[in-house]
Amino acid sequence: MEENNKFWENELDFIKGEYLFKTAEIYHFAKNDYEVAAKYYKASCSAFMTDNLWLFMIFTYNHISPEDKKLGYDYLKLCYEKFKISLERLRALSLANCAEAMIAYADHQARLEEGLSSEEEFELYKKAAELGNAEAWYRLATHYRDKKDLDKAVECYQKAAELGNGEAAFVLGTMYFEDVNHVLLSEYVSSYRFYRWGCLSEKPDYDVAAKWFLKAAEMGHEVGQRLISYCYETGRGVPKNKELGDVWWKVANMTSEYEEELRHY
Repeated sequence: MEENNKFWENELDFIKGEYLFKTAEIYHFAKNDYEVAAKYYKASCSAFMTDNLWLFMIFTYNHISPEDKKLGYDYLKLCYEKFKISLERLRALSLANCAEAMIAYADHQARLEEGLSSEEEFELYKKAAELGNAEAWYRLATHYRDKKDLDKAVECYQKAAELGNGEAAFVLGTMYFEDVNHVLLSEYVSSYRFYRWGCLSEKPDYDVAAKWFLKAAEMGHEVGQRLISYCYETGRGVPKNKELGDVWWKVANMTSEYEEELRHY
């Protein structure tokens, strides 16, 4: 009985997806605001796919009645159909030169077995970047970094950072800093992620690193706030200032709490 309750409660994701889809249609067709429409279509895709994945787990690992299983499969099919419609709308907006839609379309195509090739993804990101999309510049940078073309990667990261992408600014900082992972682990950062890249050169440039960490911090990047705090505490790349270090650490704590609240919203 408890399993069935969980099953039906999950219809809330479908309701959320429907609401987001209808809102997207308003911005798409009534207001002609393609960038906002793309964000709502993307969110609706996520809501419908949440149901798909959740129900798959139910059918695979739980015992439910044949009637509920059939009903569940019908529901699963409906969610998938809704997802495909939202995805098709994102494709249409991509063809209309909507940068936000290009990013979202690439993201959700990756969820399908017949998803885009890496070359097709790259072309979408390139076109979106040319339209001034910060996230697209960041993804191009990641592409070039994976290809070991660091000059191109740095150029793209800088463009992304200039357009307001805090993660790009932070990554640039790590490229001029020695052993970011050691610092993060030693400071017990709650949102710690392992950064696989190391310093760009044999000798770190803490002045440049601190400049980018500060930019990332000012854009609300929590780990950037942790690192600029560390820089002020130790005097790496900036004049040593324990007071400023404490301030940025407290700001990072507030950022972390705020992001945690958003995840549970």
